[in-house]
Amino acid sequence: MAAAKITITHKVSWVPSGGDSIVLQGQESKSQVGGDASEQTQNFTSTTSAVKIGQCTGAKYLFVKNLAEKADTGNAVADAATDVLNTLGVDIVTPVVISAAQIKLPPGKSVGIYTAQDTWYGITGGNTVPAVVGAVEE
Repeated sequence: MAAAKITITHKVSWVPSGGDSIVLQGQESKSQVGGDASEQTQNFTSTTSAVKIGQCTGAKYLFVKNLAEKADTGNAVADAATDVLNTLGVDIVTPVVISAAQIKLPPGKSVGIYTAQDTWYGITGGNTVPAVVGAVEE
């Protein structure tokens, strides 16, 4: 049986109204050495909980996307307060202090990282927030 294939792609583009633009990108594709992968929707609350990455251990690609929608009621002050409550903090320490979390994901934001850390924790700014959590062993 052939090994599973892993493809990682990152791209950030910046185009100002005048002058030079910036494109930051990287891509890699490889055969998986490990055998595990996991993806699920997980609800996070204002109490620290483990990020569920299945049986993935050792070197892995970790992905987290905050599925909460950015508040848009037309009241900027209220919307900002709601977005703070719906922000997801992810860290390797427990309990997670959201203001000091290594990764802070406001509504709609995502992050993909390469890590060997097996235990991650999440917390929100106050509301229950769904997130897509995925991990793929290298």
